[in-house]
Amino acid sequence: MAQAETYYHQNWEDIYFTGYDGIRLYARHYHGDRTKRPLLCLGDICQNSRNFEPLAQALSSDKLGNRPVFTLDYRGRGFSENDPNWKNYTPLIEMGDVVNFMSLKRIHQPTILGSGWGGVITMMLATLHRTMLGPVILNDTGPKLETNGLIRLHAFIGRLPLPTSWRKAAELLKDLYGTSFTDLTEDDWMRLAYQNFNEKDGKPAPAYDPALQKALMMLDVTKGAPIMWDQYLALSHVPVLAIRGENTEVLSKETFEQMFDRHPNCQMFTVANEGHPPLLDDDLSIERIRLFLERCDAQDEHLYD
Repeated sequence: MAQAETYYHQNWEDIYFTGYDGIRLYARHYHGDRTKRPLLCLGDICQNSRNFEPLAQALSSDKLGNRPVFTLDYRGRGFSENDPNWKNYTPLIEMGDVVNFMSLKRIHQPTILGSGWGGVITMMLATLHRTMLGPVILNDTGPKLETNGLIRLHAFIGRLPLPTSWRKAAELLKDLYGTSFTDLTEDDWMRLAYQNFNEKDGKPAPAYDPALQKALMMLDVTKGAPIMWDQYLALSHVPVLAIRGENTEVLSKETFEQMFDRHPNCQMFTVANEGHPPLLDDDLSIERIRLFLERCDAQDEHLYD
């Protein structure tokens, strides 16, 4: 069986930093042209920096723009340390970690790509730290999320058995998400296995703290996610690219269209044959994001130090 290195040849810088409470956190920096506005990627609730690997590799390459890209592991995900207090697994606390990271690396007004949970953090950031962010990409997330879709997604968190091999990890992901992501090959599922599981002794290991389940129970999504139109409209001063998966159960078409109608500078893009959140690793999605970033560059020349 191929090892993870087969899928990921390291061309990034590993970054370790501490949160406000001393938690050791992890991020990646894909180096690019320092005169270009950087892209900061924030994943969904159980995602980590590896989930943005194809996109970050592409956009930081000479061929597709040579743009600096940062990807972040929230506390308790990926290579970041678990929080001994599971009640800290909230968008507000994790937004604080994002702010600390941006200050540490002197990232001023980046484009922020928020997938799912990361989009909620981004909208909160716009509300509480308006001047810190530049253009925004919201990936299958928005001001109103569908309760039934969230319940189905969150039902698996912290409850699945740990696969005993990488092949079984790929099969597990396909069993869970194959009806939403209908065009993926067996090799795609294997790549996703390496993204969504850590590795220990050559085998899959947990990539998020199982105590995350307790935090979700405290949020109680059965009562519906909070409506965040005010937070979304706090993004009105920056361009927004709203992305939706064609097969998603989390972001309705109605909400998606309202996001376009109610924002003064919003573009829309639907990823065919994918659910929540779209992987953003196909050529069409990468090109659509690249064009959005370059158009924003043309509108507002920005230097990053």
